[in-house]
Amino acid sequence: MTALSEDSGVWEAAYAAQSFDATVGRLCRGLLHNLNGVMQAFAMQGDLLELMFPKAEALLAEMESRGAGEAAGAQLAALRDLLRGRAELVGPAQDKVREGQEILRRVTSLAAFRTSLSQGRVTLNDLVQSGLTFMAASPFFKHTVEKELRLAPDLPPLTGGQAEIFQVLTILLENALEAMQEWDGSARLTIDTALEQAGYLLAVENAGPGIAAADCERLFAPFFTTRPGHVGLGLHLARGLVTSMGGTLSCDSQPGFARFCCRFPVPVGAAEGAR
Repeated sequence: MTALSEDSGVWEAAYAAQSFDATVGRLCRGLLHNLNGVMQAFAMQGDLLELMFPKAEALLAEMESRGAGEAAGAQLAALRDLLRGRAELVGPAQDKVREGQEILRRVTSLAAFRTSLSQGRVTLNDLVQSGLTFMAASPFFKHTVEKELRLAPDLPPLTGGQAEIFQVLTILLENALEAMQEWDGSARLTIDTALEQAGYLLAVENAGPGIAAADCERLFAPFFTTRPGHVGLGLHLARGLVTSMGGTLSCDSQPGFARFCCRFPVPVGAAEGAR
């Protein structure tokens, strides 16, 4: 039994590292996808500029050959309209550049973000927003998934376990994303936060095929998975992290949705400060 527990601990540590690497990998894939859009925007602008300058040269040459007068004025007006039309395309290109810069910022700040979770006044809602930002590197998640956030206002700052809670949230979001990608229906994600009498509530619900009732509890067992090619340690690790904080992680599912509820206690000082 001791050897099995030690092996399980090794697997959990390995999965935690693998999960973090997978998150970085997803961000990099999203980065490449979005940078491709930026490059396409630059390429389009280059093509348009190549068409614009010869036209402008021809108009100027014709204006010069005719000399000053009404004809020259008309040509100047046409040239001005042409340049203005092309100038209007600069804005969308700049938006693409800014989007690429934001994605780069996410990638470069991910490692620092994990370190900084234990610093400053971070709330549960802050972790949710950060998790959604990182998941937005997936084009499917960003553009296709309908998101409903039901976040309780004025939650007290977390005074510990921020990195662990963020890891749990990441696992739940990744599972939800995969379930929605396998689902033929509408992709919908709902996230709830609340401060209950017993402590914090964090719930992640996704539309999808659902989970068989017999499998809802088995999902948290090590090496159990319903998806081919998966190790089956994600939810086991998530429950272990929540349990280590004195909380619970449960699953409720019906055909068409799956909902994971994470509950963990609020430190006494934080709870009193929220009242």
